[in-house]
Amino acid sequence: MAFIGDYRPGKPNNSTPRIHHDNLLDDPAYRTKVGFDLVSAHMRRLPEIPADGVSVCAACSAIKLDDIDTEEGYRHSESYHALSASSMRGCPLCLMFFQILHSHSGIGDPNQALVILNPHITGRPIHLRAIRDDQSGKIRTINVRIESWPLSSKQAGLRIFALPGTAAARRGFQLGVPFGESEKWAAMKAWLARETAGPNFRGTRQLPTRLIDVGKAADNCNLGVRLVETSSLPLRSDLDYAALSYRWGATNTVTTIQSNLKAHVDGIILEQLPRTIRDAVHATRRLGLKYLWVDCLCIVQDDRDDWAREAARMGDVYMNAHCTLATHSAQHADDGFLEESMGREKVVAAGGHPGSEPFGDELAAYNTFAQLDPEKIATEVTSNMSTSETLFFSKGSYARHHLDRSELSSRGWVLQERVLSPRVIHFGPRGSIYFETRAGVEHIETGVEANYHPFPGLTRALEKLDLEHLGATVNSETAELAYNGWYEVLMRYSACSLSKAQDRLIAVSGVAQKMEKLTGDTFVDGLWMKTFHFCLLWLSQDGALMPNVFIQAPTWSWTSVEGKVQHPHGTLMLSIASILPELQLAGIKKQSPPDKNVSRRGSVLQLDNVVKINTHLRFLEGRIGLPWWDNTVLHIGLEHETRYWDVYADDGRHLGWASLDFERRAALDGLAEAITCIKVASNNDDRPENGWDRGYMVLFIAYSADLCAWRRVGMGQILDRKRFDMDPVGILLA
Repeated sequence: MAFIGDYRPGKPNNSTPRIHHDNLLDDPAYRTKVGFDLVSAHMRRLPEIPADGVSVCAACSAIKLDDIDTEEGYRHSESYHALSASSMRGCPLCLMFFQILHSHSGIGDPNQALVILNPHITGRPIHLRAIRDDQSGKIRTINVRIESWPLSSKQAGLRIFALPGTAAARRGFQLGVPFGESEKWAAMKAWLARETAGPNFRGTRQLPTRLIDVGKAADNCNLGVRLVETSSLPLRSDLDYAALSYRWGATNTVTTIQSNLKAHVDGIILEQLPRTIRDAVHATRRLGLKYLWVDCLCIVQDDRDDWAREAARMGDVYMNAHCTLATHSAQHADDGFLEESMGREKVVAAGGHPGSEPFGDELAAYNTFAQLDPEKIATEVTSNMSTSETLFFSKGSYARHHLDRSELSSRGWVLQERVLSPRVIHFGPRGSIYFETRAGVEHIETGVEANYHPFPGLTRALEKLDLEHLGATVNSETAELAYNGWYEVLMRYSACSLSKAQDRLIAVSGVAQKMEKLTGDTFVDGLWMKTFHFCLLWLSQDGALMPNVFIQAPTWSWTSVEGKVQHPHGTLMLSIASILPELQLAGIKKQSPPDKNVSRRGSVLQLDNVVKINTHLRFLEGRIGLPWWDNTVLHIGLEHETRYWDVYADDGRHLGWASLDFERRAALDGLAEAITCIKVASNNDDRPENGWDRGYMVLFIAYSADLCAWRRVGMGQILDRKRFDMDPVGILLA
């Protein structure tokens, strides 16, 4: 039997004791090392801008046009920690700068914190520099960066406004205030018109089974709607529809069931619908569309056959939608989203030195640099402003936080909806709205979001399907984009929650269907047959996997567990990793174990030319982190930390590391035979001339008498290639 516990045969060169913590942030030594406690409030959440009447700090009040509009920019803070401390003391503008600095850095991720909080970086000054629009020459955004560290440059994010007739306006700062409701509706319609114009737009290719007829744009918002069977409608250009992406929440919502299906076809009183759906009806009308798809109304919820049929078509519903309405500002169906998203964003005034502006008493409150209501700027400021250098700052574009970290994005079904939708309007919090296409994310006012594309590989591949009508074809390059994109989608999808754990595979089946078309591959229980080597090598993102008792999945599949998974090398798996061609997938068959009480059933892999390790294995529990040994990084491109175990041979030699699927020792007890491992892949650059030899990526397995087959226990890395010298065999992996 493999020994699992505190056994360490022989003393390794690196004798640093391993401290067991469920999360690095629970380790006091780690928190001290990276200065986490100093910025914990910002890392855990992004606070609101303080209430009206809170003054900005001296550094913000001293911002000058001559400094900010230069190549070097305005030296605002002496260090990252100085900026953090000022934002914690309540300066609303420093808080904005702090948030923008981290808008793309993943500061809440302990992996990134090790880099972001490096004293060689955080001890450098913080600079602010105005960025001019390439076409108009206007200054619309501000760059917040750490000196001499280009990775911190965030050119899109914090927006700047100036009042008409001021020195700031003459300098080229954009005029006006953040969009109000009428400007936002106009911008949304203009964006949709632009994105659906030209030969690249094919229009609706396939209608869902049912749609909600919301009437015409001129109809009163309180007018009722009705459910329509699309089979009775001719396929015309004016049948374009919007699809709703939202959270049901814990509250009971109105649904279509068999007993009220006919009544819903006759008509639905709008006031009886949850507020989020009412808002979606209003938005659909304002965008000039007549039809809306909402799952709770367009799928018969108590008809198993209808639900299964429509769930299988979910990917097509969103991929063929004219646009998708994503409601990040609504926590559940009763919340509504328009009131939160359609208001103007707040602004903060700063610059020009306190008391030096010729505004007199009328702007006295603003000269304390309080948070402003943009509506008041144009109506209350009437004094001579010709020499004013005051600027108005708005948080504006902050897509990574507003979209990726919203409650909506934590829902498993929503990720598929977002990936497949060719056009999405994201209704975010505090007046923020974003547009998303295959090309990336765009703020409604500032334009393209710099350095932010949520699914670059897969969406580029999906463009081929969007352009099929123009003769676009898929090829090997498209397939590689799709495969690499799949690992990114899976990593994010596995971190999402599902109301029903048994939906773990169904809720991403729409993406899998498009992947099959892009790659010509076959999807079986979460595995792609042509690239099965890589698909077997999943592991935990945080060491917290649990068996998925609600689904009968094989142990080799990520669907057999609940929790966040990742793959070595992440989205570059196919580019960096190298399969071992001798390991062959001879076939896949469905098999049930002889004992009817055993829950693990499903697809069994028939693997040929399997080479096992030639020694018994011993395991010493490690901790959450990236595997290290003798100050050498042994990990293979892991994007997130994992709980790893050190692996030894029975002669006491250290072999590598293992990430076991279930960390509890009890989960590994009762295995009929010793745990062993088989080699699966290696690294492309593991050649002697490169000075690298990181061994093999391996799968840890153990034999199960109940299954009459081998079962997966985990994956990891064995450095000593000479340990794999046994004769190849064939095995069944269940």
